[in-house]
Amino acid sequence: MPTEGLLTRLSALSGVATRCDEPLSAHTPLRVGGPATVWAVVQDVEALRSTLTAARAEKVRWRLLWPLEDLIFRDAGFHGLII
Repeated sequence: MPTEGLLTRLSALSGVATRCDEPLSAHTPLRVGGPATVWAVVQDVEALRSTLTAARAEKVRWRLLWPLEDLIFRDAGFHGLII
């Protein structure tokens, strides 16, 4: 997966903070799930748009993690971008 290209694009954006190999268990109600390849926190709608544009350009799988959403991830994690 082209994560280096994605990280390069995301680091150039304002309002976006990224982390690699973020444990998803820290963000799910049941506290299960392996690491996300890239974890991004966006500050506003424009940062979200820019992040999605970068993910699509790099052909990286992505998923939005909404507050209070009941998600379960595998122990193998998510090979892509979690926003």
